[in-house]
Amino acid sequence: PQGARLALLGSDNKVHLYSGDPLRPVALHDPRGSLTGMAFSPDGKRLALGSADSTIVLDAEGGAPQATFPHQG
Repeated sequence: PQGARLALLGSDNKVHLYSGDPLRPVALHDPRGSLTGMAFSPDGKRLALGSADSTIVLDAEGGAPQATFPHQG
């Protein structure tokens, strides 16, 4: 995304969000299960987290969940 924003998957299996210049921690998200991918929206305002059973969309600035999409099957 434009600006200074970073999402990392830690060894604790939690998503660590950083924002600002200099980067500082802004949020921590503990997903259920193992993540298979994550990506910022083009405008950098949302972060999608994908796992085997669902996709979760977070507010990338503060880390609050905005939507959850369970996977079928």
